[in-house]
Amino acid sequence: MPPIIPKHSKSEINRAGDTLISADSESEEYTLALKIVQSWRSSHEISLQEISDALKIRAKTIDQTSQVTHRPKRLPSIQNKLARLKNTRLARMQDIGGCRAILKTVGKVYQLFEIYENTFSSYEPAQPQLVKVFDYILHPKPDGYRCLHLILNHQRAIGKEGAIDEYKIEIQIRTQLQHHWATAVETAATFLGPDLKAGVGDPRWLRFFALASSVFAILEECETIPETPKKQIDLIFEIGHLWRELQVDVCFGEWLLVSDRIIADYDIQDFLIISDSRKRSVKVQGFTSEQTEIGIEALNNAELEYAGRTEVQVAKVSVDNILKLKEAYPNYYADTREFINELNVVIELEYEHEEEREDDDPRPEIDFIKYK
Repeated sequence: MPPIIPKHSKSEINRAGDTLISADSESEEYTLALKIVQSWRSSHEISLQEISDALKIRAKTIDQTSQVTHRPKRLPSIQNKLARLKNTRLARMQDIGGCRAILKTVGKVYQLFEIYENTFSSYEPAQPQLVKVFDYILHPKPDGYRCLHLILNHQRAIGKEGAIDEYKIEIQIRTQLQHHWATAVETAATFLGPDLKAGVGDPRWLRFFALASSVFAILEECETIPETPKKQIDLIFEIGHLWRELQVDVCFGEWLLVSDRIIADYDIQDFLIISDSRKRSVKVQGFTSEQTEIGIEALNNAELEYAGRTEVQVAKVSVDNILKLKEAYPNYYADTREFINELNVVIELEYEHEEEREDDDPRPEIDFIKYK
């Protein structure tokens, strides 16, 4: 693939990023800014591919079962980051292109990091340079996020004059447990609201994920999450309480089943999910693009009807969000199931109504309604 040469200066790129979060999406100004942002993102492709290929080779030398993926940052993610972090400028954003390596253990994560530390710390022309390291395993985030981030600076000659341009590419290195946790958070955020990842939403779910990450950290003999119990017995007691109160396994089971069912119907634009963990039932109402107002009214009515009933979850989710989840986490179904299974074993819980079921099928009843 021939390299895509940037056509705009850094100041033009920064202005385009500012416009992307301030201008009307229907305006000509926004359309022009969008094209500049897309061109800047596309110019990272060669660097992203080269660094991803090298990551795959190095990861396999450490762990034959390792998985490596790469992708450019999605436009909504770029917009959200620019809006959330006011001092971030688009031309300096360090994760326009990103790679991810998943290995079995924390020890293997640091073995792979050592390769990068030894190879790229000293300056060698035409070689990517390791410029920053963010160790969220040694210093986990309060929400429970744990991963090792490396920022590489990739220099490339561009144009006939041999000018040099630089591209920042982010590498994430995490264990399988850390990846299962991250996938579960993405899945929950798809149904509970994207702000969940920014620490906004039902505090019980936010607390649950912080506790779950501490459970996994203990299994990996790592630092636990700040503000979570240090004693294992206290940690398991608290997360067990939330597991039962939120009906975590039931909710995830419903979300996974519903997402597969919805994606199979391409006429639907949005869907409203009303799940009752006590009755183990899910009602789904699908809406086409012409039924947006009907969908909003149905959501408002459902929220009023079930206000105060903690066993009932009401969520309105677009098909685009499910597709983005699948794009970002191709194995999200299996990874999320692993998250539930691993946590279930640790806290030694089973489905709350196991004895009430006539068979071993844990799936809830799905009542799917499509408005005509």
